[in-house]
Amino acid sequence: ACDICCRKASMPMMPAPVPATIGPAGSHPPAQDSESSDIGGQRRVISRAAQEPAAAAETDLSDIDWAAVEEQGVELEQAFDVNHPQDEVWRFFDDLDRVAHCMPGARLTSAPENGRAGGEVAIKLGPIKSAFSGQVEIQRDDQAYRAEVHSAGRDSISASQARAIIVYQVHAKDVETSHVTVSVKFMLAGALAQFGR
Repeated sequence: ACDICCRKASMPMMPAPVPATIGPAGSHPPAQDSESSDIGGQRRVISRAAQEPAAAAETDLSDIDWAAVEEQGVELEQAFDVNHPQDEVWRFFDDLDRVAHCMPGARLTSAPENGRAGGEVAIKLGPIKSAFSGQVEIQRDDQAYRAEVHSAGRDSISASQARAIIVYQVHAKDVETSHVTVSVKFMLAGALAQFGR
């Protein structure tokens, strides 16, 4: 579990022990040579040397109708406190690779470059398992400690598409404690959207 990310679930969770460092409990910085993750019960290892930053530019997120996500998307909101200073928590969120490791089923498929990266998120809807592959783009406001993330992906099996807008902000509760607010708006289109109904 991750001290920051484990509290973002929409259902109430029991407070988790706060580790000495921010990130997945018992973890260490991702290896420079490769990274691995479990998706759909399969272990995948990706060589960083084989990852091409240009892959993050395959999809132009500016062509997507984000207004529809804002107006019609399902919204989830969460807020939690972290026993770390505001600047430290803000730096943690700047590391997309470390944040992805905190999210079950998520991984980066291309190295982050200029606030963009390729990624994959594995989800399960009842008996259906899907893996959405796509792009993520982040715009950070260092003065306000606020960021907006746009992500879009497609499931190759069902051809379903997903779009999401994530807005998070880190507030200084006191010198050693931060308060994080997170808002997620998302939309599904295709077969999985019909199944979800």
